[in-house]
Amino acid sequence: MDIVTSTFLIGFFVFVPVAIVVIYSAKKIIKNHKKSSAQFDSKEQKKKDPLPPDEGYSSIEQEIQEVIWWIGVSEPVNTSAMFEDVLDGREDKVVGEIAKQLSLPMKVTIKKSSEEKHGKDGSCPLAEVSIGNVPKFGSKDFENFPCVITYYPGYNSKPDRFIYVTAHELCHYVLHSLRPGLLDTNKEERLTDLAVIFSGFESAYRTGWDSCVNGNAGYFGDEQKIEYICKRYKSILAERRIKFENYAQTWKVNMEKLNRSERAKKQKSR
Repeated sequence: MDIVTSTFLIGFFVFVPVAIVVIYSAKKIIKNHKKSSAQFDSKEQKKKDPLPPDEGYSSIEQEIQEVIWWIGVSEPVNTSAMFEDVLDGREDKVVGEIAKQLSLPMKVTIKKSSEEKHGKDGSCPLAEVSIGNVPKFGSKDFENFPCVITYYPGYNSKPDRFIYVTAHELCHYVLHSLRPGLLDTNKEERLTDLAVIFSGFESAYRTGWDSCVNGNAGYFGDEQKIEYICKRYKSILAERRIKFENYAQTWKVNMEKLNRSERAKKQKSR
């Protein structure tokens, strides 16, 4: 056996097993690292948005994701700027501003009732709309679709309540135009409340819901759930902002590269 063959065989039987062990160990380390990272991320997410030990919260989370699918997540609306108009009786102006925020092109008509309305469940709604078959969102028919809100006593007892109630009623039109066949059920009311929050009216919702349905927290029943939903809105919005900033930074870097490339081409062509 010559020297070359001997060297090859020694190298093969010595270094190959060592390489296999190193590769296997590296894969194991990477796998454990990924597992630890995933567990860490999961723990961090739970710290941000702890899911209370109540079965009702899992359905709330599903409804949050459903609403986000249809309308996305909007930046907070400065509702405090509307307070003065509400207090001075310029309710038409505020309704128009809320409709604009919700991208509703139709003209909203306001009706006021001097008598309270009592629901079958004993509730006293502060406002209501009669919707019917709403045209598809963004269509020409949707622009001319009649939008009428009937208000009942107590609707404007404080500005944030008026803003929340109005946003809630208008969000019915938004959801019905995006999701045809939505039934008039308690789930629809919950989705509509979520649409109010994720359309940017979180602050008005937080302080304006307190006597909308039997004195409870809107259509979700208690303040703890409201607190959870509002935290989810803020955390999801923060995540979206980070993603947008990353996209914007990537776009800026790519544009700078493109500009440098174009300048280099022009210099070569001279």
